[in-house]
Amino acid sequence: MDFLVLADAYDIQNAGLGIRRMLHLVWMKGSSDEGKSISSHLVDCYKDLFLVAPSEYSVPQQAAHIAKNLIELTFAASVADLASLEKLLCFMYEEKLISQEVINVLWQIYSFADQNSSESDNLKFSKRQCRGAIIILGMLALADHEIVLRGLDALLNIGLGDKGRNDLVLSRYSCIALQRIVPHVSKNKEIVSFKIAREDEAIEKLKEVLLSYSDNPEWYSVAEQAIGAVYQASSKPDEVCSSIIKEKCILVFGDKIENESKVTALSQLLFIVGHVAIKTIVHLEKLETQFKKKKHEAESSKNKESENNDNENNDNELEMIGGTSEDDFTDAVIYIKERELLYGEGALLSKFGPLVREICLNNKRYDNESLQRSAVLCMAKLMCISSKYCEDNLPLLITIMEKSPDPIIRCNCVLGLGDMAVCFNNLVDENTDFLYRRLTDSNIMVQRTCLMTVTFLILAGQVKVKGQLSSMAKCLENPDQGISDMCRLFFTELATKDNAIYNGFIDIFSGLSNDDSLSKDAMKRIVKFLVGFIEKEKHQKQLADKLLVRLLKCQNEAQWNDIAFVLNSIPYKNESISQALEGGYTLVLARQ
Repeated sequence: MDFLVLADAYDIQNAGLGIRRMLHLVWMKGSSDEGKSISSHLVDCYKDLFLVAPSEYSVPQQAAHIAKNLIELTFAASVADLASLEKLLCFMYEEKLISQEVINVLWQIYSFADQNSSESDNLKFSKRQCRGAIIILGMLALADHEIVLRGLDALLNIGLGDKGRNDLVLSRYSCIALQRIVPHVSKNKEIVSFKIAREDEAIEKLKEVLLSYSDNPEWYSVAEQAIGAVYQASSKPDEVCSSIIKEKCILVFGDKIENESKVTALSQLLFIVGHVAIKTIVHLEKLETQFKKKKHEAESSKNKESENNDNENNDNELEMIGGTSEDDFTDAVIYIKERELLYGEGALLSKFGPLVREICLNNKRYDNESLQRSAVLCMAKLMCISSKYCEDNLPLLITIMEKSPDPIIRCNCVLGLGDMAVCFNNLVDENTDFLYRRLTDSNIMVQRTCLMTVTFLILAGQVKVKGQLSSMAKCLENPDQGISDMCRLFFTELATKDNAIYNGFIDIFSGLSNDDSLSKDAMKRIVKFLVGFIEKEKHQKQLADKLLVRLLKCQNEAQWNDIAFVLNSIPYKNESISQALEGGYTLVLARQ
């Protein structure tokens, strides 16, 4: 890190690239020899690089200089870059390295997005500067929700106003910023609802965004964040989203939209339905958590002698909570998810379960690409609500994942199946082979999505590994550097968990050895890499003994050569192994 800061000072080529890459060190847990954490040192480096202005500048000039530096960090940044930058900025804000003057300048730059082009040149900011300003403000709001409260006027009038409708990227990041209007849960005992005078206005603006028609594909990412903002900003998000879905239905199936646009409008409706379904589940789980917390508070307050009983209503509320068991509440939430949301007689979402299945089943009749993508994504999200709906539609989803010509649909199926493995492990567990097959998909994006999904599921203990680790190991030789690097990280992490690589090594080796699509050189490189994780001498001995038994039972020379290579790679040797290796395959052949 220090080298890159110095390289930047001397204007050495590519120093900027290194500085951007070192941003990801913010997630590292280790510390230096001096005891300083890696993330703290990163904060110091970024402070020197971007938060220091020339001393001869006035305070407003210094603030403007720093704001400009922060905005430029968002230019050409990947999703991973932005995630790391967000964490780093929160650290910086908590250490009071970003002043209120800088935040004011960021709001001013964002506000200039609303200015006409006739304004004088020195008051104009580029589109990407205005976007960068709200990206940074949204990140800082994660550390301090009052940043959004202070800029609420600008958010509602610009990002959720006419300017946002013309610049959907600006609108999306404005919705993300609005989601941060609620204080972070971990820092507050209560989740503070957004019950200020502007709630109705904010919700109306968000409804306008979701009910608007646009043939710009960026609309979907805006809608996703707008729904997220509704669930944060509204005190009754379920009612708001119900009215949005109803009004969108009227627009789709009414006469206000031309026929050629109806398919796009239907795609948007299904996208809203699917995302509202997922957010409803999250909302229910949040209510369950709040109930349990209040229940514990009620029980602890019963154990203390009450000093005054002035607040009679509060006492009554605590008594009511105290009379309900946590299991009752949990059972009620499960019942709502399983039986009410998709199968209840008056349930709004229940109307869409059969609809999306019909569209997905008849992909030749409903052959619009956007409609198919929205329908499959919506069905996958609905499958995460109820195990019954999941079980009924799982064969269809797997068929689509296997046969759809659209890589985006295949990606969404992989992600959906990953979520279902978390929600309904028993249903998906026997179908994980279909998931692993996408590791060798013809499209690199699908391969990468599958590897990330399976990596999470295995490391989080959500799926049982039944010999499919050889499919993962093959990814070590993937020509895409990103995939092979990600796979190396996976096995490095897996090696820290209960001798997982030792326990699965024989299965991995068997899979690789019998795979005709894998060259012997590639197989040897993978084996050598994995053997390096088996460090205990006891495990090396046991593994060598198992392989020796296999060596002596080989049916052909190719098998013998593969096993012999592994035995030679293992540091442990004994006389039997040495003799068997020296004798070669001809000795085995003679015994047969």
